[in-house]
This record gives sequence, structure tokens and C-alpha cells, in this order.
Amino acid sequence: MNLTECKDLNRAIGNEIRDLLAARGYEVARSNARYDADENGGMKLSLEIVKVNRDDTTGINLGSPEALAYTRNYMYLTDHNGAPLAADAIGRETTWAGETYTFAGFRPRASKRPYLFVRSDGQRVVFPEQHPIVSALTGDAA
Repeated sequence: MNLTECKDLNRAIGNEIRDLLAARGYEVARSNARYDADENGGMKLSLEIVKVNRDDTTGINLGSPEALAYTRNYMYLTDHNGAPLAADAIGRETTWAGETYTFAGFRPRASKRPYLFVRSDGQRVVFPEQHPIVSALTGDAA
């Protein structure tokens, strides 16, 4: 097996698993494929699977690891001005640079860019604490 075959296989497995899980109410939260370049080739694939618990209005999965991490840690989080973040910030929409973003959660192990947003086109985007978009998550913003 070479690297190209590994990438193709990973993509095919990902597509099949997504369809299979969606039919049962689950989704892949994270996946990681590692290619082994020794003479035997091969790859190691790890998946994190979560139950889908989508918010009806925003479409954010409240069961995702990032959403659960925010729910557990929001009381310790602040924006760049020191203002505390709101408990109900998950799913909050805000506009920055002409794009609409919906807050999807917090990544506790990502020290540089821990705040996860979903752009209006579905792209997942991360921002640092110092970014002005994080101020939209404070308790007085709505």
C-alpha cells in the first residue's frame, strides 16, 4: 500500500461510515488516519463517534465533543477583555468580515485557537481568544 492508496481508502471508508452512522443517528466527530511507510505499508484509522443531538434552529450538534467541552467549561472562559462568556452561547450567530458564523463549541486542548465556529457555508473555522468574534459570546451580547 502506498500513500495515495491510503488517502483514497480513507476517503472511501469515511464516506461509507458517514452514511451508515447517519442512518442510526450518529456521526463522526473526529477521524485520524496514519500511514505506515515501512515495507508492509498499511494505515491506522481512528474514529470518534458521537450521538447526534442537533439544535433545531441552528443545526449545531449539542452532543459534539466541542459543545460538551464548552458546556463544562464556560464559567472559566473569558473574551480578550476579560468579560465572561454566556452559558447559552452554543448556536449563537454573529457576523464578522461579511460572513455569518455560528458558535459550535470549545476545544480545550487547542491552546492557540480554542473557539470553534461554523461559517454559513458549513466550513468549520477556529478562532483565538483574542479575536473580536469571541466577544459576541459574552453574556451581554445577544
